[in-house]
Amino acid sequence: MAAMQPFVQIVDDPSLTPHVFRAFKYVQADDPCWHSIVKGCLTAWRITADVFYDKLPTTGFQKCGLDKILNQYGQARLPSTPPEDANVTRCPCITDLTEVIAVEAIPNCLRPVKFPWLRVLHKERVPLQHHGIDMLGYILDTGGYILCVVEVMASVESAHPPSTVSQHKDQLLNDTLNQPGAMRLLEDLQTVHDEAANDADKGILNGFVVALVTGKLVADRSVIALPVLVRRNSEFSTSDWNPFLANTAAFEQAKIPSTVHFLALEVHDAFAGLIDLVKKTAAPASGAPTKTV
Repeated sequence: MAAMQPFVQIVDDPSLTPHVFRAFKYVQADDPCWHSIVKGCLTAWRITADVFYDKLPTTGFQKCGLDKILNQYGQARLPSTPPEDANVTRCPCITDLTEVIAVEAIPNCLRPVKFPWLRVLHKERVPLQHHGIDMLGYILDTGGYILCVVEVMASVESAHPPSTVSQHKDQLLNDTLNQPGAMRLLEDLQTVHDEAANDADKGILNGFVVALVTGKLVADRSVIALPVLVRRNSEFSTSDWNPFLANTAAFEQAKIPSTVHFLALEVHDAFAGLIDLVKKTAAPASGAPTKTV
């Protein structure tokens, strides 16, 4: 039997082309994708120095690329597990986790987006939310590059759609792509350009900056608005994406026209439980603290 892919599609409506509305379930397992997520979380929490790790004895974890585990000093730097309440998705460690999952999911579920510099991995301070657009990336496409503007949201609301979807629709449309002067997008493009380490990425990002300031970032399908909604297992409904589905024409006609690629992810029975799994993977021998606050 073939191994199950980590992202299993549960909804896709091809009738909405050129817009994309898809939903997937993430099947967490001890595989390279999960360990990449764990590594991303530890990077976001700045637990990367060698002093925080011990070598892992020969175990099955090595085949997944995990050759070190957190020692007691590293474990002490892990964030506390928040209570699974109505505010759980506002906890910084949960927003970090959902953004790291989105980084893995987008190329698996949509298209191979290149992210030159990720805010979640380069925060000013670990316990704080970062400012600005969650992610800016690009896709190499026939005839040039497509700019991807990504906003990640998570919800435990029973409402369909949850309020965060409408809020992020306004953020992507009114505050970014249809904003007079497009200052939010321009400032974030400048930031990502300046921080990118690769000269090739800088050149591509500079092209987007030039196109934006000269009013030429208006070509058909040159920009993708990419909202990612993260929900717990069995809590997604297709009505969750209605605020974006009802406004595809508004995105097409914005000052910076865009195509919507909405990605919904079901990830686990509890966000707090998923944080605990990150901790246990990072310290499998002794376990990691799972205290709540």
